[in-house]
Amino acid sequence: MPDRTPASPARLLHVDGHLARPDGAMPHRDTVPDDGARHPALLYVPAVWGLGPHLHGAFDTLAAEGALVRAVHPYYADAEHPGGLLPPGDSVAVALARAARLDPAAAAAAIDAQVAALRAHPRCSGRVVIVGVCIGGQAAFLAAARGVVDGAATWHGGGLGALLAHAPQIRCPLALDFAERDPLIPLAEVEQIRAAFAGRTDVAITVHPGAVHGFTHIGWPMHDPAAQRHAFAQVQALLRGDGPG
Repeated sequence: MPDRTPASPARLLHVDGHLARPDGAMPHRDTVPDDGARHPALLYVPAVWGLGPHLHGAFDTLAAEGALVRAVHPYYADAEHPGGLLPPGDSVAVALARAARLDPAAAAAAIDAQVAALRAHPRCSGRVVIVGVCIGGQAAFLAAARGVVDGAATWHGGGLGALLAHAPQIRCPLALDFAERDPLIPLAEVEQIRAAFAGRTDVAITVHPGAVHGFTHIGWPMHDPAAQRHAFAQVQALLRGDGPG
């Protein structure tokens, strides 16, 4: 059984659990209003650094607007770094090596299983949206291409330019938020992504002036409050079914 913590002052319920997979147990953390009602669900796929307490505030913010937020740990089967967070001080090279060890087919199957579990969740209204952060954006983009979600978003999502062959398969609403000064995602790549979705009124691609990679990470040096609020608002619109804006 998952461990439950009491509702916070914001009347949120936090539930830590896992989903059994052929290659191990995939941990997740659910955050949901403690009101007994059914809400749209958000599947949160983190950056390669993993899940940690530094993200809990973001989950609370999104859930407080009326959502069941499930944050998953995609790297649960990584033999070298199976924990939720990479050790402090690890380099970008170590993080990218962790991402490279992820089996694409197994990762896609795990994401699809989490989506199915959310749709069957007693607190879910049946609508499921996915958001991917940094390299987690690839998981969100591909889930949208597989047609398993009702909407998808990426926050400073890296590597999407290499996935544009899948763009015609994406029929759900899409919100992609990028930073103007992101050394990992050139603006030329963003323009290629924009061109791939030309004419799509249900796809919003935003470049935030002056922002840098990681702008949605509240409390971190790269946090850009205006860009973060916009990215969160786009996800909330997708959850309501009236976005992106």
